[in-house]
Amino acid sequence: MNKHRIASSAVLALGDIYTPKGNLILPVDGVVDRLRATCDWIDLSVGVADSTLFFASAGYAKRSRFTSQLSPNDKRPLSLANQLSKYLAEHYSEDGSLIPSAKLSAEPLCWSTRNEVRVAIKRTKAWMKENGYDEQNSEVVFVVASHWAHLPRIWLYCKWYLPKDWSFKLVVAKHAFSLRSHLIEAPKFLRDCGLLWRVLSRLNRMKVKHV
Repeated sequence: MNKHRIASSAVLALGDIYTPKGNLILPVDGVVDRLRATCDWIDLSVGVADSTLFFASAGYAKRSRFTSQLSPNDKRPLSLANQLSKYLAEHYSEDGSLIPSAKLSAEPLCWSTRNEVRVAIKRTKAWMKENGYDEQNSEVVFVVASHWAHLPRIWLYCKWYLPKDWSFKLVVAKHAFSLRSHLIEAPKFLRDCGLLWRVLSRLNRMKVKHV
């Protein structure tokens, strides 16, 4: 029996597409370039998948004492995920050259690259379960596009969260990436390597206790 081919993607947010008053910011934010790079790779390398899924889940702001990642605020009344959905609906028709807006599942569910990857994987699994596809009879490729300096950290998250039977592809997207963003990538990568090490160590200790 032929396996059901699924191409799934976490569409990673970068910045705002619209001002708080709803005006389009030009040049358009790099998230559109990330989505375009993902679609181009899927078209060239996967071809026509049985199902193609795009998940955008970035909320409103990094959680702090004063802001919530899942609640609107004066500076960002529309979540980053919903800004992308709005942009696609306004600038691409249902048979447009990027993706039909209906194919993008956009919902403010989290904040940070790690959580966007994790949530997209979780939502892909939920979609498969809801539609009756088990992982043994499905061939899943998980695609994420971003600036090259961002990809090592995304690689770490994919290795961390992806089911072992899934494959993944990281795609270089050409968009602006600030000097500050370049400088903080290495510390973030080391931070998350440390977090992963602590999680694995805790799991190993738990296994030892139950032996």
